[in-house]
Amino acid sequence: MKSKGKDRGKKDMPLLVERRTSSSVLFDEREKLRLDYRWISARRATLAKQYPNKYVAVKDSTVILAEESPYTLLAKLKALGYKPNNVAVEFVTEQPICFV
Repeated sequence: MKSKGKDRGKKDMPLLVERRTSSSVLFDEREKLRLDYRWISARRATLAKQYPNKYVAVKDSTVILAEESPYTLLAKLKALGYKPNNVAVEFVTEQPICFV
């Protein structure tokens, strides 16, 4: 058995630092995603005129793809090397949206 002396605390320390780093990266990605969804909301009318009845993918406040099918959009995002969880995807239409 290994002893639980001074060495144990030194080995655990880098793990804690790595976890904090990965969680801060995750937070940054989620914040960017939230900003992209806000960008879409602020420009919904303009996007609906440019991409009527399409699914729009936005990354860093830029439309990177627009497709009629969500499955095609996701397949193309993956082919381009994007992680779909880190890209804002919305269906844009000129008709009013009703939430039930």
